[in-house]
Amino acid sequence: MTFEQTLFVWCILLPAVIVTAAWLLARRIDPRREGLRWRGLLFTIGWWIAVLSAMVARHGWQWWPEDAWRQSIWPLVGWAVLLAGSFSDDSERGWRWIVAGVLACATAFVAMPSGDEWSDTFPLHRVWMFVVATSCLVNSFALERMARHGAMRWCLWVALAGLPGSLALASATYGSLAEWTLAIVVATLVAACLGIASNVRVWLCAFPVFAAASSITAAGRFYSYEDHPAWVYALILYGPALLATIDMPMRHRPTWQRVTTIAVLSLAMVGSSVWAVLR
Repeated sequence: MTFEQTLFVWCILLPAVIVTAAWLLARRIDPRREGLRWRGLLFTIGWWIAVLSAMVARHGWQWWPEDAWRQSIWPLVGWAVLLAGSFSDDSERGWRWIVAGVLACATAFVAMPSGDEWSDTFPLHRVWMFVVATSCLVNSFALERMARHGAMRWCLWVALAGLPGSLALASATYGSLAEWTLAIVVATLVAACLGIASNVRVWLCAFPVFAAASSITAAGRFYSYEDHPAWVYALILYGPALLATIDMPMRHRPTWQRVTTIAVLSLAMVGSSVWAVLR
């Protein structure tokens, strides 16, 4: 196969098929009692398998790859199982955010490249570990609050709005990172489309999406000699939380007003971040 065909099969078609299959399997679970929670957990694990499969297809299987951004696949499964699997309509379960804090720190630690060849970047690690960890936490908390206020079917689009900037950074860095980011974008886009017309809680995959996006953004900074303005990284990393915050005073308005407002702001956010990275 040509490079374009290989890219289409492993980074676009494969994630889309796996996510769709996970959604179909999740729909077969009886939604009564705890069924909705199990549906969400199954689907989120399916999302993780989709992005893992794309990575393995392009780079082969390794338990602990050399590149930091490939190692981040393991914290993602923690976000998928522990945060998505413990969501409940009945209670807030505050202990979940203690778990989220641990996962955020683990994600930040794994996202930092290590080894003697990276010694010149060590002064940046403290700042970027804080940025990655807080990005995961703030975005996850903000989107969950949004979902609890009538946006479960469409709030994943807010998480998706943070990915084009990460994809632009990855594309400007090197091809392997961009390919995996593309697979994440495709898997999340398919999930967001499927979630609109079903009661499968596809939005729960936003937890690993945020962790992946922050890890990719960190890789775009460390694996490239080009440094972008701080506002670009801030918009990419904290954009979803900003959108969810803007939605707060609109929670009692008709859904179409909320969706329209967030869609317009998302397009503006995506356009400005991608333009700033690629110009």
